[in-house]
Amino acid sequence: MPESFRQELAQLPALFHTGDARSVIVRGPQHNGRRTMLGAVARSLGRGVLEISDLTRPDEERWKQAGLLATALHALPVVVCDLGPGETADIPRAGGYDGPIGVAIGRSGGVGGTVGDRALSFVLPMPDVHARREHWTRGLDARSTSSANGSG
Repeated sequence: MPESFRQELAQLPALFHTGDARSVIVRGPQHNGRRTMLGAVARSLGRGVLEISDLTRPDEERWKQAGLLATALHALPVVVCDLGPGETADIPRAGGYDGPIGVAIGRSGGVGGTVGDRALSFVLPMPDVHARREHWTRGLDARSTSSANGSG
């Protein structure tokens, strides 16, 4: 994750605590770390993550269930949606839940509904080749890395 994002993310718990922010929206291509970034936000708030997908209409009954489950689990609800150009996810505040909400959304599409009130938005690009190599190196131990290269 770029250092500038790390510095901004470090400020989020205070913004959520004061009520200056109610949600965080992370845009970018699939598999670029959007959900990982929101997981880091959840950890900084002392919360787990409740991932919610295919739930983009505010009148769906599952919002109430998601809100109650997020409250019971002390989790940050993270709505994952990848929309096409011109589409909008209408995301309400989840019933029975009064904490922050995260949204991981692709490059196109919009976010509507009450989740947009006091939202902080980030655009997370695809990691460059050096960052991807570092992710793999951290994820694998040295022996696995050298074996994968055919040098071990």
